[in-house]
Amino acid sequence: MSGLAALFDRHLPRAVVAAVVEGRLGSVDADDPADPRVARLDIGCYAIVGGDPRHPKARGLLATVVPPREIVYGNDPAWRALILDVHGARVADRPNTVFDASALDREALARLASSCPPGYELRRMGLREARQLERELEPHGLQVFAGPEHFARDGVGYGTVASDGTLACAATSYTVSSRDLEVAISTRVAHRGVGLAAVAAAALLGHALEAGLVPQWSASNPVSKRLAARLGYRPSAEFEVLYLA
Repeated sequence: MSGLAALFDRHLPRAVVAAVVEGRLGSVDADDPADPRVARLDIGCYAIVGGDPRHPKARGLLATVVPPREIVYGNDPAWRALILDVHGARVADRPNTVFDASALDREALARLASSCPPGYELRRMGLREARQLERELEPHGLQVFAGPEHFARDGVGYGTVASDGTLACAATSYTVSSRDLEVAISTRVAHRGVGLAAVAAAALLGHALEAGLVPQWSASNPVSKRLAARLGYRPSAEFEVLYLA
């Protein structure tokens, strides 16, 4: 896998790339598994391309991306030109901001996690909660893990549960690698506006830090960016994405 890793050593989001390169999640399509020169990583909503865009297999790797997908290309102008040549008007720019987790304060996160609004309960997610992860709560770990059982075993999540048992908000590991955890979070429409996302996210971030993992946060929408800032993240870098509809 060291040859594969070299093709993606500068790609973001780091935790997502690492999960595939380490063989934990997702799949790889490469010209040569033993000594790759070009490859595509498929995981969740992402198709991540790396290596030599002039390689004969590069065009085919792009042509077989199944929409909807966010095509990540390491901010390489040559890859971008090839993606636009292959997919044309079917792709649109959707840049993502990566946030720096180094200023996260564990005590502040713990206080925030303990401030669950009345009528809700913060829980570490188990199989029962994982089975409630559905489209309304995307993004979430079941877009990457094979199913609720797989996620409950190898992933981690915290949710705020309403009094009727509904999983109202979920902060889950989208991916987990040896060093990082990519955060995914969403709240059901009927339960938005009361601060559930901050509570669940703070609990997940605290868990990751206690486990020695860096909780990686990337976002394209303003709501997620504002939540990241509230939790203590600072903007760090941007990676280009071409969204294939």
